[in-house]
Amino acid sequence: MNGIHREIHITSVDQSGCTGCSDDAILSYHTPFPKLNHPVIDSSRFRLLIVLAEPVLRELVSFRLELLGYEVESVSSGSEGLAAITRQSPDLLITDTKLPEGDGLEWVARLRTEVPIAELPILIFSLDPSLETVERAHHAGAQGYLITPFDPTDMEEKVEDILVNRIPKNRSKVAMPTKPR
Repeated sequence: MNGIHREIHITSVDQSGCTGCSDDAILSYHTPFPKLNHPVIDSSRFRLLIVLAEPVLRELVSFRLELLGYEVESVSSGSEGLAAITRQSPDLLITDTKLPEGDGLEWVARLRTEVPIAELPILIFSLDPSLETVERAHHAGAQGYLITPFDPTDMEEKVEDILVNRIPKNRSKVAMPTKPR
C-alpha cells in the first residue's frame, strides 16, 4: 500500500495515577498520498507555527500539514509560541481559544500589541461555535476560525485560503500552475 502510515498512542491514567500500556488507545490511520499540493501554492515555502495545548490535536494537525509540504513547528503553550515567533516569524500561526496560560484569544490580542507581527495571519481553532467567540477571534486579529472537531480537508482549505490571500502582491511564494504539454 502506498502512502504514509502513522500511529499515535494515547496513554490513559487510572484513578490511582498510574499509567499502563494495557490502557493505551491507538489511533492509527493511513494517508494514501504522502504529499499533496495545492495547484497554486508551493507549500514548501511556508513556515507554520502551531500553538495547541491538546497533544493529540497538535500531533494530528502538524502531521497533516507536513504531509502537504509545509514546514511546521508545533508547541504547547503561548510562552513557547512567543519564543518561536521571536526566533523566526512564521507565515501562519494556528492556535486555540484555550491555552495553558488561559484564554487563547487574549494571548493573540496581546501578541498583536507586544510583537511586531501586524501582517502575521492567524487561524483559530475552537470548540465554541458561538458568534460571540468568532467575533472575539476576529477582533483579536484572526483571519480564520475553525470549529473543532473538523474535517482535515476543511483545515487544509482554510490554511491555503489564508496564505493565498496574504500574498496577493508578492508572487514569490506562489507557484503558478504550468501548462500541460
